[in-house]
Amino acid sequence: MAKKYGGMKKASDWAYKRVRLTRAVRNGMGEVPKGTKGVISCTFIKDGRIHFDADPCECCGAKFVVSGLRYEAFELIEE
Repeated sequence: MAKKYGGMKKASDWAYKRVRLTRAVRNGMGEVPKGTKGVISCTFIKDGRIHFDADPCECCGAKFVVSGLRYEAFELIEE
């Protein structure tokens, strides 16, 4: 069973953290591959639904935003 808040003391502890996707995710524009790095972009995380802003693509500069993700979709990274 997953730990509440993905191992953090409270949901808002995830806000503005650097993360890497542990699986591919989709939004209305397309798919963001596993391993993509980005930032949790909001302090309000309701019912474990997290908003993720991917880093810009190195080849084209596109920046994907995906919301409604769960804690299991991320791993924290130190940079």
